[in-house]
Formats: sequence, C-alpha cells, structure tokens
Amino acid sequence: MVSQTGAAEYFFRSDLPDASRRVAVMELTYDDTSISRLNRIGVRTGWSCLDAGAGGGSIARWLSEQVGPNGHVTATELDVSELVDVGSDAIDVVQSDLRTDPLPRAAFDLVHTRLVLGHIREREDVLKKLIDAVAPGGYLFLEEADWFASAALGPQLHRDVMAAAMTSAESNGFAARWGRQLPELYRAHGLENIVVDCDVPLHESGSPGMEWLRITFQLLNGSANPLAIAAPRFEEWQRMAGRPGEWCAGMGTIGIWAQVPDAPSVN
Repeated sequence: MVSQTGAAEYFFRSDLPDASRRVAVMELTYDDTSISRLNRIGVRTGWSCLDAGAGGGSIARWLSEQVGPNGHVTATELDVSELVDVGSDAIDVVQSDLRTDPLPRAAFDLVHTRLVLGHIREREDVLKKLIDAVAPGGYLFLEEADWFASAALGPQLHRDVMAAAMTSAESNGFAARWGRQLPELYRAHGLENIVVDCDVPLHESGSPGMEWLRITFQLLNGSANPLAIAAPRFEEWQRMAGRPGEWCAGMGTIGIWAQVPDAPSVN
C-alpha cells in the first residue's frame, strides 16, 4: 500500500541527476553493515517495524522477511518514487515529512533510520518524535554519518577531496558529525541498554562505494556551496574513483540502538 502526505525540500532531491543510481549504490555500500547491526538487535517474527527515510526499500524488504506474515513494516520517504515496487500486504509505503507529519505513538517494536537525521535541521525534534513512536521495550536504531576516517586513510588526493566535500555538505545543511552526539542524546532521553557501533568502509576505486561518493560529490559541487578544491584536482579524483587499483576510506557510519523503557507496572 502507498499513501501520501505533503513533501518538503531536501538537498539530494529525487529530480537531481543520477538520483536513482545514487540510492542504489548507497544500498549496495551500506546494507551489509545495517543488516549485521539488525542481526545483533535480533529482529523477531511478528514485530512491527518503521523504516523512516527508506530510500530504495532494501532494508524494508529485509525487515519484512524477518518479521514474517504476522509482522508488519512501514517504509516512509519524502519521495516514494523509488518505493513503488516495495509496497505490499506486508509493507506500507508512506510519503511523509518527518519534520511535520505525525507518527503513531508507542506503535513499533523497531524504528530505524539510516543517513537521514543529519540532513534535517530539526533533527533533535525528530529524534524525540522517533523515540515516542517506539513501543515500550522496543528499539530505536539510528545510523548516522561520520567523516573522521577520511582524514587518515587513502591517497592524499582522496583525503583532500573528502575534506572539501565535508565542508560543502555542512555548508548545505548536513550535520557531518552529529552521530557522535547520539550516545549522550540517547542517555538524556532515558533510553536503556545502549549499544554503539562504528564502521568505516574501505572502497576500491571503481566499486559501488566509490560511485556513491562520486555522484554525491558531483551534486555538492553543483550546489551554492561547491567543493573548495581546484577543478583539475577534482577531475583527477573523479578519474581515480572509476579506475580500479586504489583503496580509499568511505564515509563512516555510527550505528546506535537502545530500548525504550518498559511501561511501569500498575499495582
């Protein structure tokens, strides 16, 4: 099933060049890490799950397989065009703006987002909304970006381009270091059994991970806040990104999951 509410502006919009390909290679790059983390949580048959900012729907599909016929998955996106083939009896696809559209309270055994809140200026308000959507005893699982490893790994050209891209992304409203604050924020909101995991992919040039970086950086370079790097060096990096033989650090992710406390017993 697919339903719609109002959509809002987002920098990496679906009408930009290579938007669909960017979503596809992002999933190829990060799904294994996300699924490994979900396996550590232990998604169970019969769970109700929310994948907010579901992209192309790969994680929503995986969750649907885990929860089985007695469970259910809701997948939300600002633009659901990449999710038209995902909706089914087991997966509701909802066009939704996390900043302004309501979420049901205490409705989900698992709420997940990946590389979403860093793009939202009202991210801490949205965090509270996501927490409120988790049922007592359920899990909030967020994955957010961190660029720290790019300063230490890979050829100097790659490190310089990554640094310029991080500055451009932050100028365009992306919080590239917000994931580091999540453990403290989880604790402040009273979440329990907090687990934090950090993963930094190493991409060979020519791989889907490097293609994701290339598309992302090209979009940033065409923005009002382009990469502060000389055009010949950026062109050289783009050639390197498509030519196998170099290994470069990608964008790391901080994954954090914790449980909403059980409701107090009534005597």
